[in-house]
Amino acid sequence: MDKWQTGSAFLAAVGMATSTALPWAIQTPAAARTAFYDVQGHWAQLCVEELAERGVFQGFGDGSFRPNASVTWGDFATIVSKAFRKAPAASSETPSAGETSQSPEMRAFNTARETGFLAGFPGGVFEPSALVTRAQALVSLANGLNFTPKNFAASDLNLVYEDAASIPPEAVNGIAGATEKGLAVNYPNLRVINPNREVTRAEVAAFICQALASSGKASPVPPQYVVTTPNSTGVQSEVQTSAGGFVRAQLFYEKENFVYTNPRLQVKRAGEILLDAPLPVGTGISANLGFRLQDLDGDREPEILVDFFTRERGCCSYSLIYRYLPASRQYSYIQLPWGYAGYKLKDFDLDGIPEFETSDRRFGVQFASSDPQVPSPLQILQYRQGQMFDVTRQYPSLVAQSASRLWADYQTKRSQNQDVKAVIAAYLAEKHLLGEGREGWSQVLDSYDGSDRAQYLDSLRNFLRTTGYYR
Repeated sequence: MDKWQTGSAFLAAVGMATSTALPWAIQTPAAARTAFYDVQGHWAQLCVEELAERGVFQGFGDGSFRPNASVTWGDFATIVSKAFRKAPAASSETPSAGETSQSPEMRAFNTARETGFLAGFPGGVFEPSALVTRAQALVSLANGLNFTPKNFAASDLNLVYEDAASIPPEAVNGIAGATEKGLAVNYPNLRVINPNREVTRAEVAAFICQALASSGKASPVPPQYVVTTPNSTGVQSEVQTSAGGFVRAQLFYEKENFVYTNPRLQVKRAGEILLDAPLPVGTGISANLGFRLQDLDGDREPEILVDFFTRERGCCSYSLIYRYLPASRQYSYIQLPWGYAGYKLKDFDLDGIPEFETSDRRFGVQFASSDPQVPSPLQILQYRQGQMFDVTRQYPSLVAQSASRLWADYQTKRSQNQDVKAVIAAYLAEKHLLGEGREGWSQVLDSYDGSDRAQYLDSLRNFLRTTGYYR
């Protein structure tokens, strides 16, 4: 029996009744932020850390998460049973198994199976050591959440995925349901689902974060990697509400073939409309929209954050942040260009107020001729009462970690005769942020021997001076 046959029977739905709201999803416990050294800067970092705080995922003894490691069915059953532990029971069948029913894998399997996520093994045999594919993971979650396609036909999967033909026939309905509900996350290529590739720990985390986001909570998964269905008719909308429902923000838009048009924002306070206006953007935004309601400055007044991704390959993203002005009872906004870098919201100092982690987009502009994803220095920003402030120097340990990674990257590229100019620039910028500019220049002068050494270093010194790093 091949891998998909095992998994498809394993994933057979058992008719769990649920809705798009997930009142039985796990609750966030009060816990210190969990950091794994090997997900720092990873596209799924925020999602992984959030699920680790909730106890859904555990790391390894060496402090790693291993985001690219494969996932066995035993692992997957354990993860699902923890993520959706309050799901109502949907099956009372007792499977036979090669594992003892008292083993941790079987206990997790029984919990997940009874709630509808995992059921119907061929011959009733659970194989905890078998590896899970991406299609199997998505179908399992779609089954457990009862995400059957309603407005998106399985026959239209080829409009979304370039490799739709490789989706196993038994999985097409589940994949269609998962896609329609926003569970599918494809990194780095949004249009490639790789259904038969073994799913990674980071990908499982992303699927679960998207499933939990169905309850209305903003997902920590970067929206540019979340798959959406291509065509729709009329106006669609997304809603975010504050605790207690006092503030209700609704984003309207039209979408066709992955292009979003005519975005409009409406904000109500205590049921009264205070903002209802088109967003000041271009005519089309591709890939996705990010939308969340969150207090960004600690004043107990939620801001509205809308993210856009333009159509150029890999570039560029920008955001609008709306804030409430009590004196005039109006909303004002600022626009933030992120360039190629994008951003991540992270509460570095655990004070309940998030920072924006990004990188200095000016380096991308300066060095993007050969590679748009050029190394750039770490940049940490804080939003305060309608303005954005660069507070990177307040986090020297994070800057030092980044500088160490850049120097290792420089040495690797140099040994392989690759272009090192961008990484040198980013490294020196961070050494200046640490007050160690002289040491950084000494290292570079001792090691960089390019034919354009004098001209390049002189122009780099001027660039760092104009960007405020070198004084």
